[in-house]
Amino acid sequence: MAISTRRRVCWDACTWIALIHREKIFDEKGIVTEDREAMCKVVLTQATAKSRTVEIATSALSLVEVCKIPELKDSKKTDLASFFEHDYILLVQLDRFSAEKARE
Repeated sequence: MAISTRRRVCWDACTWIALIHREKIFDEKGIVTEDREAMCKVVLTQATAKSRTVEIATSALSLVEVCKIPELKDSKKTDLASFFEHDYILLVQLDRFSAEKARE
């Protein structure tokens, strides 16, 4: 088994939701102050590029949390199960050790 040299980036459910919803944060004047979708796409580009410099780690719990969003859960267009089935996504089982490391 080869050891990955890719940089590992951890995403929780809110990151996936920001990507799916194309989330942007606006100031009181309606100007975009933070484009969360664009931030996610930078990481995805690094993960899916030929060089594959990034691996996205996410808790298996993210699959449940993202599916709880009503407009995604009921959408015929979004197949969330296949959304997470990419070789650049590492599903991590949530145990006490992982939860405490994430909390840190």
